[in-house]
Formats: sequence, C-alpha cells, structure tokens
Amino acid sequence: MGLIDDKGRVFGIINIIDLTVLLFIAVVITGVFWLAYNDKFEDIFKGKVIDLTRAAQESPKYANVTITLFKQPYFIANQIKENITIFHGSQQIIINKIKNTPSKIEINNVPFSYDIELTMQLKLTKINERYVYKYLPTEYAALLIGSNFTIKTEKFEVSGITTNITFAQ
Repeated sequence: MGLIDDKGRVFGIINIIDLTVLLFIAVVITGVFWLAYNDKFEDIFKGKVIDLTRAAQESPKYANVTITLFKQPYFIANQIKENITIFHGSQQIIINKIKNTPSKIEINNVPFSYDIELTMQLKLTKINERYVYKYLPTEYAALLIGSNFTIKTEKFEVSGITTNITFAQ
C-alpha cells in the first residue's frame, strides 16, 4: 500500500484534491483567527497604543502633519480654509496651510472634485519606534504615513490619508 493508491486517494481514504481543499480551508480559518485575536495585529493596524502611562510621561514634540483628502466635492473644498478649527477625536486642531488641486475631470470647465492638502500642527510622542498623539483624553493613537485621519467640522466629516510628517525645529 503506497501513499497514493490507483484511485488517487491518500492512504486509500481521501482523494488528493479533497485533501488539498480541506488543508486550504484549515489554513484560511487559522489565518482569520490569528488576525482576529493577535494583539500585535490590532496594535499595528488599528493604531492603538497599549502603554498609556509611558505615552503620558514622554515629552511631546510639535510636528507639521499633512493630510490629503482625495476627490472631495466643491462644497467641501470651499468650506475648508486656513486658520479654521477642525476636530479629530476630542482634539481641536487649527489648519495652518491648505492647497486645493482640481481633479482632471471637469464639467462645464468646473473641476468635478478636488484633492485637498491640509497641514496642521500636532503634538507627537515617540513610543516603541512609532509616533502617537492624544486622540481622546484617555486614548493615544499611532500616526503613520498612509494611516487614515478623519476630520470633522460643524457641517461635515471627511477622511483623508496622512501623507507627510515633519518635525518643527
């Protein structure tokens, strides 16, 4: 009796294709459980910082953070101005600089949407080779280039991507 018999069954019990499918399903289920219950995955991708006491003890530095809001309609682009206050979590942030770039799609020579680049100052603290900021009074969040950043005003709420972090001197 060999490993695979003349009917293509492993040890004469199960078909080789069925075995491959079952192994694939087992690997997928294991991966899903690993992602769902692994603390490091949550820490990296959800931006949570576990060591709040250390974050509170470190001295923060000011950084100029650029957020890009891609493909925003005109009414949003028109309402975001320099020196206005926006909210991110419980933090009030003042926009220092703004740059609107019209999209290439136009209707009657009016841009259909805008890419909006906002620059603002945030206090960042370095913890475990990552920069974090105080999102809520009791919660810190990681700030990485490419991470999502949601801003809110009295009239709208939009999400953008962190595209640049430069420390002020």
